[in-house]
Amino acid sequence: MPSSLIWFNRNLRLHDNEVLHIAAEKKQPLICWYCIDSSWFKKDQYGLNSMGEHRWRFLRASLDVFKQQLSSVGQRLYVTYGDPVERLAEVIEKYDVNCLITQHQAGTGAEQWSRVQKRYPQLSYYRPHGYTLFKPEQLKSLTVFPRSFSQFRPKLEKLDVPSPRGCPSELPPPLRLESSMHNNGPSVNKDEPVIFSGGELAGLSHVEVYFSNTAASTYKETRNALMGWSTSTKFSPWLSNGSLSVRHLLRALKNFEDQHESNDSTYWIYVELLWREYFQWYANNFKKQLFDFQ
Repeated sequence: MPSSLIWFNRNLRLHDNEVLHIAAEKKQPLICWYCIDSSWFKKDQYGLNSMGEHRWRFLRASLDVFKQQLSSVGQRLYVTYGDPVERLAEVIEKYDVNCLITQHQAGTGAEQWSRVQKRYPQLSYYRPHGYTLFKPEQLKSLTVFPRSFSQFRPKLEKLDVPSPRGCPSELPPPLRLESSMHNNGPSVNKDEPVIFSGGELAGLSHVEVYFSNTAASTYKETRNALMGWSTSTKFSPWLSNGSLSVRHLLRALKNFEDQHESNDSTYWIYVELLWREYFQWYANNFKKQLFDFQ
């Protein structure tokens, strides 16, 4: 029987996750899949890994929490290790996958996606945007992409941000994979102290706690004082690996403004999210040129 496969990347959450809604509409057995890219742990010419120890520990914790989250809605997350395209090919060919769904991402993720499409042109492909505030159709007025944030900001800051979506009320049944498809990658040192707890639940909790006091009202004055949880916002780790939706975060900010106050500090949190937005669309627009010498 044909099956659908969600290739998770920077969207390790149930809330506001468009790929889950697409899979729900397909109503066929579903594989929820994540690949730990082995290239992250290979040293470059400077002797460094692209995936550092602390980031890896945070990601592993995020994956563990996401497994539990999916389990709570009757699904199962399969995690493997290696070259994502090669590992994905094994699953596609063995389990009669006819529909591949992933969240759009710029950079190496886009290159891997292109490789898969060329290898399996017969599949149905879905690649919604869920890592950014805005959707691509909202940027159509940018006939020439701005080369600076100061040009980008006034064009975007007045646009309406799409509302975040909840989790589908029901997901298709999970398809069971063989144990050989499992590989959680390198081990982590669990004795190291943890400052940021990985995963959707911790990210949502931090949003709730941050906006439950007046920290947002003084953000612009305190944002450079990095120590402490009420100076800078510290949403970045969860936003980065998609344990937290940026649209959910913006809605929490707007709710704070409606219930408490709107001032330069609360506005400046939105400006910082627009900075993040700018670099995401900059990378999406210029691709490899991002690293060219000018």
